[in-house]
Amino acid sequence: MTNTRWIAVIILIVAACLVSGGCAEKSERYGRENTLRLPGAERRVWAVAPVINLSGQRGVDPLLQADILYQQMQTIEGLTVIPVDRVAQAYVSLQIEQVQTPEQAIAVAELLGCQGLVVATVTQFDPYNPPKFAGSIQLFERKGMREQTPAPNPRELVRQGAPSPTAAMPQQ
Repeated sequence: MTNTRWIAVIILIVAACLVSGGCAEKSERYGRENTLRLPGAERRVWAVAPVINLSGQRGVDPLLQADILYQQMQTIEGLTVIPVDRVAQAYVSLQIEQVQTPEQAIAVAELLGCQGLVVATVTQFDPYNPPKFAGSIQLFERKGMREQTPAPNPRELVRQGAPSPTAAMPQQ
């Protein structure tokens, strides 16, 4: 073969390699959270209560905020979450407007047949630019259930859910 033919063959091989490498599927983790998993092998059942608004703002919808929390908790492996509307029905049957004591929270959990009740509180809400939001989340577990399943470490859950520092870097 002549030199021009060898050069043409080499160019075709290099072009084929570049095209096939460009079409390769890349697994980018940027913008994705790691999957959370509760410690222990046993599956847990928690309920989400309507949010308690302590911010003083009327714009906080307790059911909407609790639904957002419910959706996020659905992504945790090892956890079954009872929806907010079922908790609201339990409130009606117990004739309470919101959980005000740990005993009320345990009564709601017992009525729903779950291991714990998650109660969120909005402490600051300002929708104007820049928007501000602050709140807290508390888990009330039924007695006797805690010995069977260890409570999750919140710091460990945050570490599991945060993207790794190398995942945010673009891969070349």
